[in-house]
Order: sequence, then C-alpha cells, then structure tokens
Amino acid sequence: MRRRLPGSAAVALVLAALAGCGAPVPPAPAGLSVVVYQPRPDVAAGRFAIQVVNDGAAPVSVTEARLSSPDFDSEVAWTGDGSSVLAGRRLDLRVDVPAVRCDAETQATAFLATDGGDPVEVPVSDPYGFLPRLHAEQCVGQAIAEVVTVTPREVILPAGREPAILVLDLTPTGAAGAVRVVGVRGTTLLEPAGDDGVAVPELPLDVELSATAPAELRVAFLPNRCDSHALAEDKVGTIIPFLVDRGSEEPVRWMLVLPDDLRGAFSDYYAAYCDL
Repeated sequence: MRRRLPGSAAVALVLAALAGCGAPVPPAPAGLSVVVYQPRPDVAAGRFAIQVVNDGAAPVSVTEARLSSPDFDSEVAWTGDGSSVLAGRRLDLRVDVPAVRCDAETQATAFLATDGGDPVEVPVSDPYGFLPRLHAEQCVGQAIAEVVTVTPREVILPAGREPAILVLDLTPTGAAGAVRVVGVRGTTLLEPAGDDGVAVPELPLDVELSATAPAELRVAFLPNRCDSHALAEDKVGTIIPFLVDRGSEEPVRWMLVLPDDLRGAFSDYYAAYCDL
C-alpha cells in the first residue's frame, strides 16, 4: 500500500553538490530549512517553488538545488550563479513540476550546502500539502489519459446574459478500463451552472470515460462575481477543477488547464457579462 506524504513531510532535497556522499552528514545549522509550495502564478505554468528559509543570524549563498524522490520520474534541479538568502529572509527557487510514479513508495531526506561548505541535513516542510496533491492529480490525469484523450474544443458564447458553454472532445484510446467524472467545481472567476441556468459552487456530473465514452462533454459556466480586479489579476480562474471517482473516500481533483484561446474567450465573456 502506498504511504502518502503528510503536509509537513520532508522530501529528498540536495542543495549544491553532495561531495563525499558516504560520509556522515552533520546536523543543519540553526535556522536553516526548506519549504515546498506552489504559488498561484506557477499553477498554469507547471512550476513550483523550493523555498530556502534562513532564520539564522548570517546570510547564506545557494548555487544549486536538487529535489529528488522515488515518487518523481526524474530529479528536480535548480542552478544559479549564487543566490544569497539574508538572515531572517526567504528565497523562492522556481523549478518545473516533475512527472510522478503512481506506484512509487516515498522516502524522504533533505540536505543543504551553503557558502561552499559540506552538505548538512535540513528540515523540509510542505505546509499546503503540495506534494500529495501533485501525486493525486497527476495520477488521476494519467488514468484518464489511458482511456480517453480530453481536448478542449471551444467556448460557446451566448448572445445575452446566459451561461457560456465549455465543450470538451472525448476520444477513446481503445484501452480497457473506465474513469468516472462525478463533478466540477467553480474557480476564482467562474462557477458551473446546471440545466436551470443557476450557478453553483459544485455541479454533480456522472460521465464515464471509457471506450464507450460520449463524443463530448459540455459544461455551462457563469461568472461567480463581477470584479474587474479579479479579472485583471487572474492566474487560475480558467483552470477547471473536475472531480474524479478513484475509489477513495473523497473524489480526486483533476485540474484541466485550458489553451490560451479558450482562456481568452472566457475572459471576454466575463467582461461582457459584467459590463466591465
């Protein structure tokens, strides 16, 4: 049985080269730690942050970061010319989100080397549960891709103040198996609407993705509020969170990132609907 990472679990992190890997690793200097999380602007870009935290009394310099785990298909690496983390400050090192191994067992260790010194063991935290969420969302995405290719086709814009319709093409791959989509949730900009045209935070669905899947899936959306600032500062408002039944106690969220033309269509619809 797979052991999931808790929100505060460590992951294998190497900052700078790990010379003398067989040698005993000294304890970390007081005040040094690492946080992993995903800032909102990085969601659509497929990136996240390795955040170096320096609660010590002196600045430290980081030249290379490596994040590794049996859960990842490949090691995550960051390199630079030397980034200083001042005392009492934090530094985000942006890296690409790795692909995960859905059957991997997670083991966790963390190391940090600064100012040309030897690597030392460093505590690592995941306060927002990014790593278990990454694992769950990628694995449900892989399960969907095995049986059906989901392609966002268009956003059908209404003539008046009616919902806009997101149309997804569903193309079976021919593989055996099925995945059931049981719902869709709203975003910072949009809320799904039922057949009555009323927006709700979460709309139940019952769509089986399989070799006999329907040719398309249509979901209606309305603005969840009219806010020009929300539209201007939007980062995740057109990333659609579907809910998938994977046999667990709670459905697993699957985030569908729309292409730029459909994102633009929804933004135009939001502005027109709200008279912005």
